[in-house]
Amino acid sequence: WRSERCGERHAEASLPVEVEQRLLNLLLRFDPEDSEQTVHSLLAVVNEDLGGKEGLAAEHYLRAWLLLQLVQMLLKAASASKDLAERGRLAARAVVVLWPLHLWVVSRARSSLHLLGLECAVPAVRELSDAGRHCEARQLAAEFLDPVRFAMGEAHASVELLRQAVSSEALAGGCLPWPSSPAAGLAVACDACGRPLVASPPSPLSSAAAP
Repeated sequence: WRSERCGERHAEASLPVEVEQRLLNLLLRFDPEDSEQTVHSLLAVVNEDLGGKEGLAAEHYLRAWLLLQLVQMLLKAASASKDLAERGRLAARAVVVLWPLHLWVVSRARSSLHLLGLECAVPAVRELSDAGRHCEARQLAAEFLDPVRFAMGEAHASVELLRQAVSSEALAGGCLPWPSSPAAGLAVACDACGRPLVASPPSPLSSAAAP
């Protein structure tokens, strides 16, 4: 392998081509109707084969693709549930997986951030809001409002949903001590008492395991 820009040569053995091909063949057999546990198992395989030292998660696009599948799987389950509390719990779990995926997209494919917003953030905000988890919905909506608004325009229905979540009257009492942005910490409500559980901001190498 030779770089056309600088002329540097790389031994084929130093590139994970064979590993990528094997993993790609494995993922091509993935059925979107498979269980959540199947996705976690595949993530473990990708992290093992393409991850960093000391068990760090892989930064490879195959991991990002699996995170996307897991987010959409959880949101689909939330949408299908008739129990509002369960819908909120599933949406919250989806959001926990969404944040590391969001960081991956920001660092490698920022121009497609609005697509991630439309496909994942908007449905998650809708489920969280319907379940009364307005503070969690606000943080997520605030993060994706600008890229979605820039791409789709002010009048788009998804933009209006995100805007309403950011300025919801249900937040009249405030969300303190909830962090206002993911940079300050991720906000997830306790299912038992509703009080905030604040986690440190995720890094692109953070685990994708949902709570």
